[in-house]
Parts: sequence; C-alpha cells; structure tokens
Amino acid sequence: MIKRKLVTLWRLGLHNLIWVASYRFALKTGLIKRLTPVGLKLDGPFFECTSIKQNSALESLNLKYFGWIDYSKEAIPEWGVSVVSGKKAEAQNLHWSSISDFDLNVGDVKSIWEISRFDWLFYFVVEYIKTGDKSYLSTLNKWMEDWAANNPVNQGVNWKCGQETSIRVMHLCLAILLLNQHKRLLPSMVEMLEQHLSRISPTLLYAMAQDNNHGTSEAVALYVGGILLEHNTNSKQAVKWKKQGRFWIENRTKRLIANDGSFSQHSVNYHRLMLDSFCLAELFRSEFNEPAFSQRTVKKLQLATHWLDIFTDELNGNVPNMGANDGAKLIPLSNTDYRDYRPTVQLASVLFFKKRAYKNSGSFNQPLKLLGLTCTDCSLNKDSEYHFSEGGYCFINKGVARLFIRYPKFNL
Repeated sequence: MIKRKLVTLWRLGLHNLIWVASYRFALKTGLIKRLTPVGLKLDGPFFECTSIKQNSALESLNLKYFGWIDYSKEAIPEWGVSVVSGKKAEAQNLHWSSISDFDLNVGDVKSIWEISRFDWLFYFVVEYIKTGDKSYLSTLNKWMEDWAANNPVNQGVNWKCGQETSIRVMHLCLAILLLNQHKRLLPSMVEMLEQHLSRISPTLLYAMAQDNNHGTSEAVALYVGGILLEHNTNSKQAVKWKKQGRFWIENRTKRLIANDGSFSQHSVNYHRLMLDSFCLAELFRSEFNEPAFSQRTVKKLQLATHWLDIFTDELNGNVPNMGANDGAKLIPLSNTDYRDYRPTVQLASVLFFKKRAYKNSGSFNQPLKLLGLTCTDCSLNKDSEYHFSEGGYCFINKGVARLFIRYPKFNL
C-alpha cells in the first residue's frame, strides 16, 4: 500500500505536489487573503456606447446555460442563484478562500459559476453590431454594473475559482475586441481587468499543478488581459502579467498537448475549451503585433487543431462524446448548438494553418466574420484512417460509417 502511494505521488510530479502544498499553506496562514484583499466594489459603465459599423447579415445568438438551459435576456440575473436548482448560495459575504466548494446548499457550484462566465456578453454585442441599436450596449452595461455591485472583488462564490475568473477575463477581452474598443479602454474596464488578473496571478501555480485546462485558461487570461492593459495604460504590472501568461502558454502546450495532438484531459469538450483559449491568445497576439509564439508551440496547436478536426463530423459538427463534458463553449459567437464543434475547428484552422477546414458556408463561419478573418485557401487534407498512439485513439472513416476507438493510455 505504501509503495503504491509513493508511486502515485511520483507520477503526479514533485513540482506539482510542491505547488499544491504551497497553495494549501497560503490558505491556512491567511497569505492568500492578504494577496487578494476583499471588499472593493467596481463602478461602471464598462463599455463605451459609440457607433460601430453594422452588419445586418449576422445571425442572432441563442445562448443557453450549459448549452441547453434557456434564459431571458430581458431581466438581470441573480448572480448568486443556481441556474439549475434555483437555490441561493450561502457565504456570499465571505472572502473566496473561506468558502467551501461543497457546503453551499445549491448542488454543484458550477450552477452558480455558469452565469458569471459572461457568455451573455456576446448576445448583446452581436445584436448591437447587427442592428446598431445602442440600447443593447446600455443593457450590457447595466448587467455588468449589477454584477459588480453584487460581487465585490474577491468576495463570494464567483471569485473562488481562478479558472472561472479567467473565463470572465477572456470573454471581456473578446467583447472589447469585437466592439473595437481594445485601444481605448474606459478606466472602469481597466480596473475590472486589473482586479481580475490580481486574483488569478497569486494562485497560478495551483492551477498549473492540475495539468488540465485550468492552467491553459489562466495563462491565456493573464496574457490577453496583460496585452490589453499594457497597450492602454503602459503599466509595468501589465507587462509582468503578459510575460507570465506567455511563459505558461508555451509551457502548457509543451506539457499537455501530445505529439499527436491529444490533450491531457482525454475529453473532446475540454479539448475544445483548451483550443478556444489558445485561439484567443493568437488573436490578441496578432492584433497587437506581439512576437510570434515559438515554432514548437505553433506546431502543437496545429496538431491539437488537426486532432479536433478528425473527431468532428463535417456535416453537423458532432463529435463522439468522450470524456468529461459540462457543455463548456468558450467562444459562443455562432448560433450553433454547443455540440457543434465546427466553429472552433474553422477558427483554429484559419489561425494556425492559414487554411479553412470547411469550404462550405454555414453558421459556424460567423466567428470569422465577426473577427474580420478572411481565408480562401482550400480545406485541410484528411485521410481515412488515423491512429493517435500517444493519446490512445483510433479513427476509421468509410464514408457512410465512422468508427472511433478509445483505449487507455494516460501518459500525459
């Protein structure tokens, strides 16, 4: 028994164990509370109500919680209430580090976090770009201001998870880019981003110790948030966040993406979440003319794109439902079902291969339209058989039939 435990600890990695132990020590000693102080309430508005070039050809978004629960865009949500059980989370007045993941009386804490991922930003953003009606931006600001008023910095459930905080950052940054406000941030948005990155950075190594999409999300959030803040404020701290994020982006692609493109979590859904995150990193790198990522990193991202392309049905976007699946869809810019993976494959192919994965038109192309990405090169070549030997997957395509085989091989 002791030998088995020692083998398990060795396989987890010494540095990972040290990072987790350091995080727990920081929690017990109160260091985390000092590094992420509680109480500041942020004031809006966060987006400037300026004119923008309309595109009436865009499709309206029908966003849903977890990809299947409808919600109203008319009423401001209750941020501390579960979107599944309808129960309100307890301990919303506590510092995030004092809140349990399991004793909130709401069921799975993700049902609280879901609404504070800010997916709804894109409903208002797309409607505004489509119609030119500034009332959509006004409503967006009201939702943001209400969230800020009910979620003081580092207080309550919605600040507990570094990855959830990172997803908010990535969504805020993407909304800013779509609205063409990335070079003129309002002071309130600067403060919003700074407080979020200040929450993420002190616990970053704990995310990295998990060797999953927590680390990739938090690295990208620091990188894109740091880029935006640096170019709007010339802040030295922003430069540090940007460099920190870039270092871990390079590190995570090397460690978590295998040489056949497989991802460490062995989940098609989390593979998409990882790839979407890196797409955002590349978008902001390119937009602000930041140095290119290393050839090794680009190659790994190409392999990860190819992997997801092989697993995605070109006709409907469906994939085999392998591994954990919580309905996560990080770049919800198309009116496609969350089970449709073509928007991610198409975007990643254009960004990392400079080629389209799919020649035909469809809703899955809307992210390209919104981001102003054009590419006419032919689609990527696909063989009829693949063996992803490092991840443990086989694929055979015989036209009318497609066979996927998964076998246990967990070396990542």
